Amino acid sequence: MQRLRPVFFWFHLTIGSLAGLVILVMCLTGILLAFERQINAWDASRYRVTATEHLPRISLDRLLQSRRKPSMVTVRSDAHAPLEFGYGRERTAFVDPYTGAILGQASKSIRQFFSTVEKWHRALGGEMRAGFGRKITGAANLLFVFLILTGPYLWWPRKSTWQHFKAVLLFRPRLSGRQRDWNWHHVAGIWCALPLFFISFSGVVMSYGTAARPNAIARQVSGAPQTIESLLAKAEGQFPGWHSVSFRLPQPDATLFITVDRGNGGQPGKRTQVLLDRSTGAVISQEAATPRMWNRFIHTGEAAGLAGQIVAAIASLGGALLVWTGLSLALRRLVKFSRRFRVVERQLTTADPMIK
Repeated sequence: MQRLRPVFFWFHLTIGSLAGLVILVMCLTGILLAFERQINAWDASRYRVTATEHLPRISLDRLLQSRRKPSMVTVRSDAHAPLEFGYGRERTAFVDPYTGAILGQASKSIRQFFSTVEKWHRALGGEMRAGFGRKITGAANLLFVFLILTGPYLWWPRKSTWQHFKAVLLFRPRLSGRQRDWNWHHVAGIWCALPLFFISFSGVVMSYGTAARPNAIARQVSGAPQTIESLLAKAEGQFPGWHSVSFRLPQPDATLFITVDRGNGGQPGKRTQVLLDRSTGAVISQEAATPRMWNRFIHTGEAAGLAGQIVAAIASLGGALLVWTGLSLALRRLVKFSRRFRVVERQLTTADPMIK
């Protein structure tokens, strides 16, 4: 295996140099996105409603007819929580279900900040669905998986002694220059390899995988459609302990596709996707969290709760450190090679003046 070490090293060095800057952007933006859900939840917590027995809730269908149609509606089980009407990613309005009044909107600056960061994270600031930037980040994710898999082999000490292992397991802050970069690169790589593998591999799946969309399984109803309010009530009754129900407004004659969440919004195991017949209210199909949904929450670390998010954020920081030190080592190697080449050239020129 030692004979293959130089081959893996040069592949590792070349790929890291080519994809390093893109990986650095994804790692840094990943750190900024690590706690997006909690920050948005804190922002939404500013708006509360007063529940009262003397003032019943207004029908959801009536509220939807009285204002511009949102792209996403979220209803929460908390009696003091407002309805959430989403108009794209950057605007969410909070509506009092008892009076119909708009209590306010989610912070535009926070939403726009995360929207911009996500565009850079997924597509280098370009179109997130099929743009050229998305193809670049997808390829960089794939290359990052290769770097992570070959890293432990290259980082493993040639001699199995504690002194050699300590050099790649523990940070040595007093070092400087190339020795510091070497030490930090190895330490960050070893401690962050496992979470970075899950993060990058799940990113590859999201970049190149396909997913069935709700509209692909929706079908027309055979009778007069029931109100959305009654359909939600039937669905909620089948899922005791639900915390929120989210859905996109369907076409008048189409089935209703909803997501029932019994967790905090970041636990795929507590999410169920339900397809309802709008004419009868019957459940056509229901599906627990799909592999793609699990994959999305593995990518952010949310599948393991707050601890998973912290680990993902630290791993992203480690990934940024890997790129920074790796590029620094590559540049130092290039400068060293350039100096050697100039020395050899001068020696040859001195030995034979005809060489220019």
